[in-house]
Amino acid sequence: MTGKKTAVLIFILLCVCGCVGEKTPVEVSQTTQLNQTQQGFELTEQIETGETVGGGEGEETANVRVAVTLDFGDRVLLDKEIEIEEGKTTAMDALKKVASVQTAYGGGFVEAINGHESLFKMGEKVDWFYTINGFVAEVGATQYILHPGDFEIWDYHAWDSYGKVAIIGAYPEPFVHGYNGMVRDTIIVYQNGFDEDAEKIKKYLESAGASVKVKRWDELKDYEKEKDNLILIGDASFEPVSHIFSIAQRLNLYAYIENENVVTVDGREYGDGCVIVAVNSPWNPKGTVVNENMVMVVAGTAAEEIEDGVNVLLNPDEIRYRYACVVVNGEVIPVP
Repeated sequence: MTGKKTAVLIFILLCVCGCVGEKTPVEVSQTTQLNQTQQGFELTEQIETGETVGGGEGEETANVRVAVTLDFGDRVLLDKEIEIEEGKTTAMDALKKVASVQTAYGGGFVEAINGHESLFKMGEKVDWFYTINGFVAEVGATQYILHPGDFEIWDYHAWDSYGKVAIIGAYPEPFVHGYNGMVRDTIIVYQNGFDEDAEKIKKYLESAGASVKVKRWDELKDYEKEKDNLILIGDASFEPVSHIFSIAQRLNLYAYIENENVVTVDGREYGDGCVIVAVNSPWNPKGTVVNENMVMVVAGTAAEEIEDGVNVLLNPDEIRYRYACVVVNGEVIPVP
């Protein structure tokens, strides 16, 4: 049993670090990622820079966005929009087009970007991880084929205490371009008293190109809970928010509200405030390891704090590239 669990955890690490072979369905639990010494691979270094991707005569092209950041989005190394060959360009291809990339494990694992190297060989759990439209990709970067409008973010951070979870830093993605070319409808679900806030976010997302509805929780059909993206607005007593916070550790949430206090995964407590987090939908019957529909939570300890969180989604520059955040007295505080 222990061997099976170890193998599953190795698969998770290979995926989020950008190295995995064929896409294989696997049932896993979200947990702390495993030290790479158990992978048993010998490192082989390959340095590649600035490759041109697609765009030849007669080929269909599309635009995507690639960003490279450090420490959960705290420092931005680059953010570029590039043209790719539609249907053929991988996440790795796009990364190599904008940055100097050093790979390992036969070319599928990103060892370094622009000189920032994995510290694993020196005994530290710091590596490169990538997301597409806010989802932690479930396949390696050489396997994920980019689609028009994709927002690919590479971040260099410690992984010893953080699990696989969606991020808020690609917003308004995935509500506009979805994941892997599949775009789900988005429903903004509001607690009583926040209908105007829901309409404001709807207007913002529609202006970005998303398909959006606004509903109360008791109006949702089961299939909508299971298949659509959801944005939840309310306090910690709001039924769907309460459910997500009750399983915060299993979902690896970076921040949540507990006993009317805002708390974070790295041990901070703020009392009153608002939490903005994203997670693969816990209502999807396939589980939270499939990148199909996202739930974004905007939850506060009181109405004023919730309004502050809504304003962040209407002016999202401060959460760009970030994994999660809390808003306290109007100040946006990144988490972790």
